[in-house]
Amino acid sequence: MTDWIIPPGVSEADLTKFAGFTYLITNLITGRAYVGQKVLKEKKHGKVRHDLWRRYFGSCTELKDDVAALGPDNFRREILTLCKTRPLMNYEETREMFARNVLYARLPDGSRAFYNGHIMNRFRPSKVAA
Repeated sequence: MTDWIIPPGVSEADLTKFAGFTYLITNLITGRAYVGQKVLKEKKHGKVRHDLWRRYFGSCTELKDDVAALGPDNFRREILTLCKTRPLMNYEETREMFARNVLYARLPDGSRAFYNGHIMNRFRPSKVAA
């Protein structure tokens, strides 16, 4: 499985100091990408787990289907921003989505450049004029 690309100067041990991170997952075959966020401390079966992020490939069904079909080695996973609070994580994810134009960006072949289908579950291509 592909490892996460962690920002320079940050160790894996440093990640425990943060609430979570924003990330970019890129399909290396098609060039499509996904912007998201991941909480680092999760409860699973009543216990706090710090390691679930290592296997994470986003919440997008279409992305997860592509990972299953193409294999995880065909995807690059990058941590964009480490966030000390969840509100900051929400802000950074939203900022990245608008900055990258995830709803309207196109690849050279005309297909959608991002798997993201909405921003904050509020902005969707069908509701916002390009």
